[in-house]
Amino acid sequence: LDGDGRAEMAVKTGEGDPRGEDGRVETGPEWVSILDGVTGEELARDDWPSRQIPGEPYNYNYSSRNQICVAYLDGKTPCLVVNRGTYTTIRLVAYQFHQRKLKKLWSWDSREEAGRGRYNSQGAHIMRAADIDGDGRDEVIIGSAVVDDNGNGLWTTGFGHPDYCFVGDINPAHPGLEIFY
Repeated sequence: LDGDGRAEMAVKTGEGDPRGEDGRVETGPEWVSILDGVTGEELARDDWPSRQIPGEPYNYNYSSRNQICVAYLDGKTPCLVVNRGTYTTIRLVAYQFHQRKLKKLWSWDSREEAGRGRYNSQGAHIMRAADIDGDGRDEVIIGSAVVDDNGNGLWTTGFGHPDYCFVGDINPAHPGLEIFY
């Protein structure tokens, strides 16, 4: 992630075992941590996107879905994108890891996107990164919606939650990338 020729690992971490009897994690801090790939030493950490939604109680569909992907948001530097949410509110935070520090590039919340609510419930069980608009920089495909490299919503189908989402040159008779739901 930092270009030093050695692998790092990005993981979601917390303290102890904060799960309640029903298996939900409703309390306690959660972080995105960068670990040294050889020693496992924690090199950096920052807060994971909050599980709290103002005015709403804990929501199993929102709070329990967490994902990580690597995207080349500037076209050349690996960046980490962390996600919370799939079925309702979706939150993303993008970082660069450099000199043992996580630098937050942007954050995105589906509730705050233009046309409020259009991006809610558009997440899948997987997050992909690909340059789908041909500008040389990766976008983040969260399911039935795409967030641009700058942290703004690019588009949404509005069709809701797809279980899976694949991106690639799937149909050889049609040049370029396709997204399959």
